[in-house]
Amino acid sequence: MKHKILSLLLALALIFPVLGSLYSTTDAQAAWTDTALNVTIHSRNVSGLSIYDANGNVIPNATVTPNKDFASTSARRDTTSGNVFYKIADNQYLSSQEVLPGIPNLVVNSISSIVTTKAGDTPLYDGNGVLVDGESVKGDGSWFTNKQVINIENGSTFYQISPNRYISSDYITGYYAG
Repeated sequence: MKHKILSLLLALALIFPVLGSLYSTTDAQAAWTDTALNVTIHSRNVSGLSIYDANGNVIPNATVTPNKDFASTSARRDTTSGNVFYKIADNQYLSSQEVLPGIPNLVVNSISSIVTTKAGDTPLYDGNGVLVDGESVKGDGSWFTNKQVINIENGSTFYQISPNRYISSDYITGYYAG
């Protein structure tokens, strides 16, 4: 009986890589970052806009209605190419290139945590992830944060430490969820 189970496991181990290759994407180098959000996006007023699958591949014969609002609960960013796709239905995404400008690229999460900064001065950023010229805090300290901001276009993460002042994750050495 043990030999039959072992033989079955070995056969499955040989079959699964073959099955996996049948469903591979055209972009084997893509690495994805998913970000939860709650936004309304608006498609450009152009007919024939493609709908993409979760791997960034065009779904044949599937197009989006031009000049239409869509509720999106997540965004996928290809960390290799930087392309961003907004989820509009199960396994259906609209490229950010096909969305009217003005869609926020920042996702705000409410958290309750402590962040610890690296030694040295730590520069401060505003709520849009823009460096505040001439403002910093002393490093090697711990700060309470109740807000995390993620830029879905470049993956940058910031933690609020005071009203409209944030620390970049590039300067964080520790994160302790509360």
